[in-house]
Amino acid sequence: MRPYLAIVKDSFVEALASRVLWVLLILITLVLLALAPLGFRSERTTEFRRGDFRDGRELIKEVRGQFESDESSPGFRIWSNFDKETQQQLAEFQEDEEEGRVSYFAGMKRLVEGLNKLLEKRDLYDEKAWEGVLLGSEARELLGRGLATLAEHDLARLNRLLIVKPFEDSFHPQLGTQVLITYIGFRVSPPIPFSEKRIRQIIEQYVLPSLIGLLVGFVGVLTAILVTAPIIPQMFDAGALSLLLSKPLSRSLMFLAKFAGGCAFIFINVTYLIIGLWAIAGLRFGIWNQGLLLCIPIFLFLFAIYYSVSAITGVIWRNAVVSVVMTVVFWLVCTVVGATKNIFEQVVIETRKMVRVVNAGDALIALDEKGATKRWNAEKAEWEPVFLEDGGGPMQQVLGPVYDPQHNMLLAGRTGSRNFFNMGSNLLIGKGSDGWKQVDGPPLPEDTVALFPDPKGRALAVTNSGVQRLVGDLDLNEKKMSLFGFEIPRTLGKPFRSAGPEPSLKLTWPTNAAVDRRSGNVVIYSRGQLMLLPREADDYTLAKSVAVEAEADEGVAIALQGRTLLLALADGRVVDYDSTTLQPRRAWQPEPHSQPRFACASPDGRWFAVVFHNGRLHVLDTGAGTAGMRAADVRGQGDISAVEFSEDGQMMVIDRATRLNQYRMDTMELAKSYAPALSGIEIAYYYAVVPIYAVFPKPGELDNTVQYLVQKQETIDMGMQMGNLQAKRVRLRPWAPVRSSLIFMLVVLGLACVYIERQDF
Repeated sequence: MRPYLAIVKDSFVEALASRVLWVLLILITLVLLALAPLGFRSERTTEFRRGDFRDGRELIKEVRGQFESDESSPGFRIWSNFDKETQQQLAEFQEDEEEGRVSYFAGMKRLVEGLNKLLEKRDLYDEKAWEGVLLGSEARELLGRGLATLAEHDLARLNRLLIVKPFEDSFHPQLGTQVLITYIGFRVSPPIPFSEKRIRQIIEQYVLPSLIGLLVGFVGVLTAILVTAPIIPQMFDAGALSLLLSKPLSRSLMFLAKFAGGCAFIFINVTYLIIGLWAIAGLRFGIWNQGLLLCIPIFLFLFAIYYSVSAITGVIWRNAVVSVVMTVVFWLVCTVVGATKNIFEQVVIETRKMVRVVNAGDALIALDEKGATKRWNAEKAEWEPVFLEDGGGPMQQVLGPVYDPQHNMLLAGRTGSRNFFNMGSNLLIGKGSDGWKQVDGPPLPEDTVALFPDPKGRALAVTNSGVQRLVGDLDLNEKKMSLFGFEIPRTLGKPFRSAGPEPSLKLTWPTNAAVDRRSGNVVIYSRGQLMLLPREADDYTLAKSVAVEAEADEGVAIALQGRTLLLALADGRVVDYDSTTLQPRRAWQPEPHSQPRFACASPDGRWFAVVFHNGRLHVLDTGAGTAGMRAADVRGQGDISAVEFSEDGQMMVIDRATRLNQYRMDTMELAKSYAPALSGIEIAYYYAVVPIYAVFPKPGELDNTVQYLVQKQETIDMGMQMGNLQAKRVRLRPWAPVRSSLIFMLVVLGLACVYIERQDF
C-alpha cells in the first residue's frame, strides 16, 4: 500500500508546487478579504416607504381635514410642518382622484418625501395635539427622555410613531425594527423591513450557497480541470511509465492513486474558501452553520465526477487537450439533459398541476398552479378551461374559489396588482347557468387574506382587520367601462360589510385563516398569534388569543372543523388544538425536512389531511383515540399536489399533476378516478425524458445537495411570496444527483482500470 500512498503524496506535492494553485489561493484570499467587512445592523424603523400605506389619498384627506378643523390635533401639526410646495402638491393629489391628472406614483412619492422630512423636526410634537392619542410605551419612553436630548435616530423614530399612531388605519402594520447592510461599518443599503433572523435566513439559504456554487462549483472546478488534465496523460510518458512499471505495482491501483492525487488541487482550494466563508458568516453575521463545512466533500465529489471523464480520456488518448475538450462536452451534455427536463416540467407539467379542488354542485372544478381553473368534462375525459381561464402571475395568490350553492356561482379573488387600473383585487364571479364565465364584480375588502363560504354558502372575507361578509345580491348586469380599448374592472359598490370583531384586529403578514363549515367559527393565525372568532348570528367576536411557538416570518397551513383545529407549521410540525380553548393536545412531525402546503378537514370533523411541499400526504383520524398522524395509503405518494374532502366525506387527491382519485376514508379504497389521457408531450416527458434523466449523471444538481445541507430542508422558498406556505416551492431532491453521479463515476473509473489492464505498454 505504501507505494500507492507515495503516488498520492507526489500528486499532492505537484499540486502544491503548481503556480496556478498559489495564484488561486491568492485570489481566494482577496475575495475573502473583500467580503470580510460586510455586515448588518438592526435599528428601529424610521423612514417611510410606499409600501407602508394602505391608501395615501385617504391619509392626506384625514390629515388635511384635522388641519382645517382643529388646531389641537396631530393632523394640524403634521400638515402645518409641510412646506408650502408639499402642501400644494399633496392637496392636488388628494383632490385629483376623479380626474387622474396627478399620477398615483408621483403623488405617493411626494407624500413619502414630505413625511420623511418631518422625521428630522424636533418641534413636531405638541402635548396638547397628541393628548387623546394612545402613543404606546415606546413613544412615551422616548418623550420621557426629553426632545432636546434625543439622538437623531431616536428623534426620527419618535416622529414616525407620532405620525402613525393617530392614523393607524391608513398604514399597513410594520415591524418595529429594520435592517441595514453595512460595509466597514458604513451603511450601503436602504432600510430592509426584515428582522435580523429573516436576514440571516436569506443569507444562509440563498446568498451563501449561490456564492459557493459560483466560486467553487463553476470557477473552481473549471480551473482545476485545466490544471489537472495533464496528470494522467503524463503518467504514460516513456520515462515515467517505465519507472512505475519497474516496480511490482497494480496498474489499476496506480491509476486510481494518480486520480486521488489529482483531487488534491480542488481539495485545497475548496477547503480554504469554504472555511473562510464559514468564518466570515459566523463572525460577521452570527451564522455558525456546520452544514457549510459538509459542502467540502460535496464539491470535492463534484470535481471527481468531471475529473473521471478527464482521466479516462487521458488514459485512452493520452492528450491533455483532448481530456479538457471531452470534459467540456460531458458538461454540455449533462446541462442539456437537465435543462430539457426542467423545461418540460416548468412549461408543461408544473403549470398544469392542480393545487385545489372545489365541488361546485354537479361540476368538479380544479385550480392549477398558474391560478387558472378547469372543469372536469366527463364526456371527453379531460379538464377544460372555465372561470379563471387566464391564470395569474408569480406574485399573485388566488383567494378561493368559493362555491355559493344558493346562487350556483363561484367567487374568487386575486391578491396583488392585476392591471394598471386596479391596484387591489376585484371579486371574480362565475355563474353555472352562464357556463362559469368569469365576470368582474365589485372590489374585495382591502387586505383580504382568505375567502371562505359561511354555513349558508355566502362568502366570508378574512382581512387584516377582521371578518367581512357578503350581503345583498351582486349586480352582474352593470354596464362595463373601457378606456383606450382596455376594460376597466368594476369599482362601484361595496357589497362586503364588517362582521367584527370590535375593536377591529390589526394583523400583519403572514396571516392565514380557516372556517368551520358547519358552525361558521373562524380561526385566524397571524405572526405567531392564534385567534378564535366564534360566530354569533352573523357577527364575530374575539373570544381567545394564544401565542404559538412558530417562526414569526413564516406562514402556516390550517384546518378547522368541529372540536379540532390542525395547525401545520413551517418547521414540519403538525399540532392538534382544541378548537374551543385553543389548547394544544398532540403534535407530530411527519415530514421533518419539508414544509406543509395545504391542510383540510372532512365535513364531520373526523378526518384531517395535510399535503407537504415534497408531494407527500398525511392524514389524521380524530375518531381513532390515540392513533397519530400517518402517511395516507393512496396512489402517487411523493407526487401529490392537492387534497380536499367532498360533502359526503370522501377524500379527493390529485397526483401526477392532473389525475384526481377519490377515496373512501374508512377503508381507503379507491372509489373513483378522474384521469385525463396523456398528451403527446406528456408521453414524451414520462416515457423518454424522465428515464434518460434518471440514469444520467447529474453533477450540475449537486447545488441542490449543498442547499439541503445548509438549510436542512428538501423544499425552498424562492421568494416570490416570501412566508406564504401555500405558494409554490422548489423541491430539491438532494440525494438523487449524488446516487446517479456516484454510479457514473464508479463505472467510468472501472472502465478506465479495465482498459489499462488490457493494454500493452
